[in-house]
Amino acid sequence: MRVPKRQVIYAQGVACDAVFYVQKEKVRLTVIAENGKEATIGILNPGDFFGEGGLAAQILRVGTATAMTDCDLMRIEKKAMMEALHREHALSDMFTAYLLGEHPIRSGLG
Repeated sequence: MRVPKRQVIYAQGVACDAVFYVQKEKVRLTVIAENGKEATIGILNPGDFFGEGGLAAQILRVGTATAMTDCDLMRIEKKAMMEALHREHALSDMFTAYLLGEHPIRSGLG
């Protein structure tokens, strides 16, 4: 999916129904504190997954994801991601490595 600059991909407090994968450009993750202040908790680049909390029984999003630039994302429904992780060993290995901080792009190897 193509997401224009500054468009909200998902908002804090909405249902966790999908995982996203950044194909091109950048996404900003933010949270709103109880005092109303917004804090950036992450900047995502190509090769990064986000929204994976729903796979671990998280019901609602704990933050907001916003496109920093016009970006290309892959949106994977929760059920499809769970099935793919069980069926596709390469995807499962890549996703696990990402969660453990061993993603090639993050480590500068990609």
